[in-house]
Amino acid sequence: MNRFTQIQERACAGVSVLRVPAALVVLLWATVTTPGCVNLQGVDLYKGFQNPPQEARPWTYFLLLNGYMNRDYLESELRQLRDVGIGGLCVFDMGGRGDEAALPPAGPAFMSEPWLDNFAHLVDVAGRLGLDVQLAVSSSWDMGATWVKPQDASMALYHTSINVQGPAEFNQALPEPEIPSNAPRDAEGKPIVLESIAVLAFQAAVTASKHQPAGTIASADTVIDLSTQVGADGHLRWSAPKGKWTVLRFVLGNTGERLKVASPNSDGLATDHFSARATADYIDYLTERLRRRLGRLEDTPLKSLYLPSYEVRGNVWTGDLVEQFRHYRGYDPTKWLPVVAGYTIENQEQTERFRYDLNKTLGDLLVDAYYRTATESARRAGLELEAEAGGPGPPVHNVPVDALKALGAITEVRGEFWPWRLENHPLWVVKETACAAHIYGRKRVHMESFTGFYHWAAGPFDLKFSADRAFCEGMNHVVWHTASHQPPEAGNPGWVYGAGTHLTPNLIWFDKAGPFIRYLARTSFMLQQGLFVADVCYYYGDHGFNFVPPKHVGRSPGPGYDYDVTNAEVLLKRMTVRNGRLRLPDGMEYEVLVLPDREDINPDVLAKVLELVKAGATVVGPKPRTAAGLADHAHRDRRVKEMAERLYGDCNGKTVFENQLGKGSVIWGRTVREILKSRGLGPDFQYMSPNGSVELDYIHRRDGHADIYFVRNVKAEPVRTDVTFRVRGRVPELWDPATGTAVDQQVYEQTPRGVRMPLALAEHGSVFVVFRERDAQSASPAVDSEPEVVALPGPWELSFEADYAPPSPMTLDTLMWWTEESDRDIRYFSGLGRYKTTARIPDNWLGDDRQVAIDLGRMWSVAEVFVNGEPAGIIWKPPYRLDITEALKPGPNVLVIEVANTWCNRIIGDALGDGMPPVTRTNITGSGTPKRSWKNIPPHPSGLKGAVQLISTKRLRVRPESL
Repeated sequence: MNRFTQIQERACAGVSVLRVPAALVVLLWATVTTPGCVNLQGVDLYKGFQNPPQEARPWTYFLLLNGYMNRDYLESELRQLRDVGIGGLCVFDMGGRGDEAALPPAGPAFMSEPWLDNFAHLVDVAGRLGLDVQLAVSSSWDMGATWVKPQDASMALYHTSINVQGPAEFNQALPEPEIPSNAPRDAEGKPIVLESIAVLAFQAAVTASKHQPAGTIASADTVIDLSTQVGADGHLRWSAPKGKWTVLRFVLGNTGERLKVASPNSDGLATDHFSARATADYIDYLTERLRRRLGRLEDTPLKSLYLPSYEVRGNVWTGDLVEQFRHYRGYDPTKWLPVVAGYTIENQEQTERFRYDLNKTLGDLLVDAYYRTATESARRAGLELEAEAGGPGPPVHNVPVDALKALGAITEVRGEFWPWRLENHPLWVVKETACAAHIYGRKRVHMESFTGFYHWAAGPFDLKFSADRAFCEGMNHVVWHTASHQPPEAGNPGWVYGAGTHLTPNLIWFDKAGPFIRYLARTSFMLQQGLFVADVCYYYGDHGFNFVPPKHVGRSPGPGYDYDVTNAEVLLKRMTVRNGRLRLPDGMEYEVLVLPDREDINPDVLAKVLELVKAGATVVGPKPRTAAGLADHAHRDRRVKEMAERLYGDCNGKTVFENQLGKGSVIWGRTVREILKSRGLGPDFQYMSPNGSVELDYIHRRDGHADIYFVRNVKAEPVRTDVTFRVRGRVPELWDPATGTAVDQQVYEQTPRGVRMPLALAEHGSVFVVFRERDAQSASPAVDSEPEVVALPGPWELSFEADYAPPSPMTLDTLMWWTEESDRDIRYFSGLGRYKTTARIPDNWLGDDRQVAIDLGRMWSVAEVFVNGEPAGIIWKPPYRLDITEALKPGPNVLVIEVANTWCNRIIGDALGDGMPPVTRTNITGSGTPKRSWKNIPPHPSGLKGAVQLISTKRLRVRPESL
């Protein structure tokens, strides 16, 4: 350990390392009772940090399972959610999963008059409690309802194929394609929607190739369009020329796609998301019914509508797609439709060009006809529209879209994350959503948070790691997934949806959730300030289906640098250059623009890149060679080649790496990291990690008055290291989002690379390092004396609080997990355990310069400490330690530690049976762990284990030279 870090251990720098035996080395936040420990010029920032405003407080999904509502209980439930720190509700009408016998009774149909009466009551109660309301537009998802007609429902393109030997007079009905069995049908069993799109004839050569499963057509010009020779009944009359012909019939029909988990009386067809008319009609119908019941929507707590993630299955189409294709791409796609049936036309290159155009059209149409149209319709009604418009994409869901463009088309952006997923999992949709917010000028990055299947398995600290990772990728507003309406008749743990981390008032640790909720709110507030700081902007290309992977997955400048990803729309319409840096209208700036590692590019994009370089931009990437797409491709290829020659000059990426043009340059063949360092721009955040022992992550925002860094410890063990922030002329402070306190960082130095300082973090710990423009403090720093550590030997009195609690109290000489007890009622207990003892405090521990903390050692899941009958605080994360100085008195003090676990242990016990009377009742019958039932899941160690200690330190003022 170097001297710099040793100094930090003793300094009043917000994080103190207590000198205790090595096995118990933990971290303690220095407690600050007022903000006077820092010179708070930005008092509004600190006030918002201490008490986050409404826009930073977490929301939660609020599910009316089966459409059922107990109106008499609703206000109590919402009040409890409000009091624990929830700021808003995203209301879903939702069907239940699992044991149907354990689900609530069926409520009224979504948007029916009785349903609207219930919803109006919810809005009224939420408004009186100060909660904002958002409404998901369907019962479950995707968009759809009982009132959606087949003509407005999800569509696909189907085809049949026959062979005709010519010459011949063909005069017969073409076979009908097989339409899904669940597609809407008339009284005779025929599909209601069966619309002819095209009938094409061609001669194809069949070769064995994975790229040509159906065969190769010599040219699109050889395809004969027979559509006008087919009657409404599908009867074709055609004089077939000599040769062997294939006749393809393309038909539009419903997919039969329905709502995913609709409540019993609300199931219906999913809408045609590629039809602007269907989208507008749906949203207009919804908002008109809401307006009739609630009045002017602008005057109600209902702020917005919500579209969940796009999960329509299959190959989508729409009735006027051929016309839309002409509009977007400028040519008729009809003779190229055999590509959809698996044929190659002319060669693989030409075929891929058409696929590019088709995908682009589908992506553009989904953005315009669905997201943009829904947003415009909601806005006319006085509402905003929020959506998970960017995925999750393939391979999880078939989302045919440019994700960033889709997110840019709506009012508020949302992604999602699943806590227990691998680093590069498609269900981690955070960086993409954050990039969209940054490049389109949206302030908040909403995130469906804590989605998963591990029911009642997690306490707050189990969730912190994933929340902090999402914060470092750009999340700055939590939408908790999920809270379901749980009146008393639901039982315990009650009615819940089939996924999510449940946040309901009958959750055992719910009453102790406030500090964790405030942690999420404070972190969100700080990360909503100013602008995101990034050095690099990656252009991810213009192909139709495009998504952004998690942070540092795929293309990335690497640790210490951050970045955004942009699309063609933003590059073309919003990006300029100022003082050699790329700039967006909202103030975002980047040092370099990086082109995709592809040979094809949109000529209009390349023209804009040329313009940016001339104006002073630095662009990095390989030299484009062709235009993407089929339309007028020969001319567009020439344009690309001509512009690329001007842009790159002699730069070939092998012997010549840079070409200057105008005020800027293009670079090819060097890494982004090398380029940034060569320009004197070192990493924004660096840390020392001997032998890989330290792994930190960060995000940086700047609001003009402060540089705000959020730093997290990735590892599940305490770390101490030196860190460097690329900041000049500003002084560091440490702000703790868990407590709302702030202290000066009294040990630091300004180096050529930035401000260097020691930092210590607990396992999965996190902190804000805030830099502001002020004079460094000249006063001598305060340091802690060597701590006095006293173990509380007991005996402890342990009692259990629940209607089904084991016999208590019981006396313990040694603290052990409840799951280690032989008594099954204790081993599988879910509820509150109260530990009580008396501790004698020496008089010399309670001076003005002394601090006394209680250290719980090992604990799960949440604990609240009471001293002499008064609450002293809640502990939910390591170090499981709390300052109790103010509550103590000389002599004997009664200490009570109340520990709450979760419902999972008793569910396991009930599943095992063995004479234990069942206590739990819920519709969820699966554990969430694949191939493992509840009875095969080990109970989670709960309560306290090991030594509980009191730790006293003395605050000393010392001269800097004595350090």
